[in-house]
Amino acid sequence: AAFLLPILAHMMRDGITASRFKELQEPECIIVAPTRELINQIYLEARKFSFG
Repeated sequence: AAFLLPILAHMMRDGITASRFKELQEPECIIVAPTRELINQIYLEARKFSFG
């Protein structure tokens, strides 16, 4: 989960460019992992770091 901190810090510092009102939606970041289980773990950790 250590790689999440710089990603979240960058997003918080520079702001998030996506808006649900934009016609074209694009990701702010893509994280690739070999298994669905690992993706779920990363997702849960990212939520903890970003929402408190």
